[in-house]
Amino acid sequence: MAHNKVIPEQRQVQRLLYSWLLLIGVLRAWEGLLLGQLADGPLLHVGADNALWLYWLSGWPHLMQQYPLLGWLLDFSWLGAMVCGWHWPRSRWAAVIVSFLTVHYYLYYISVATHHEHTLLGIIFCLPLLWAASIKRFVLLLVWLRYYVLWVMVSAAGWKIYRGSWLLPHQMAEILTTQHLSYLVQYPDALFSRFIHWLIAHPSCAHPLWCLGWMIEGSFVLGFFTRRWDHWLGLLFLGFFVADYALMGIN
Repeated sequence: MAHNKVIPEQRQVQRLLYSWLLLIGVLRAWEGLLLGQLADGPLLHVGADNALWLYWLSGWPHLMQQYPLLGWLLDFSWLGAMVCGWHWPRSRWAAVIVSFLTVHYYLYYISVATHHEHTLLGIIFCLPLLWAASIKRFVLLLVWLRYYVLWVMVSAAGWKIYRGSWLLPHQMAEILTTQHLSYLVQYPDALFSRFIHWLIAHPSCAHPLWCLGWMIEGSFVLGFFTRRWDHWLGLLFLGFFVADYALMGIN
């Protein structure tokens, strides 16, 4: 019977996820990127993606293009379900609606954006935590998420090592050029542009940052053998993505 109980920490984590989702929804509305605001998107691209093909075969995207009000209805349902889920974390209906509409929004958004962005994948992989009705299932899901994060980080490092990109002294400079080309052209005199220009002009200074990045990713292999370093790995995880956003503009 103890496994069917819900501890306060579980509700706190679930409320945190609902708050995170609500913040994402509000920011997307501010940026004009909700479903109702994207219904008239002139460019749509599915590409060679099985998930997107199945999603488009379901007919949902076509319905939203034909009936723009449907997009707004789904938007308000999405945001309303988040508020309900925050107030009643154990609500199965709130978890179902939020999970379905979050995935639906992501698939439609990347179709309209014509680019596979990974911005929402992190929160999508956390959605099963909203479904956990018992502490036993909740803990098992947390353990699964922990190993998934470890695999993502270690596999990213392994891919860089396998391709040998860590041996190319100009790799980071070329990535910076590609990543910030538009910004550098539009704001050539900005302080950030000058900093990026300096890194591009000095590959010997940019390359150690690239090596540091994949070494941080590779350090997560420790998590497969012990939980002793989880606190430090958690700080590295947060620091890595904050630095990634500050330097590369990747969110």
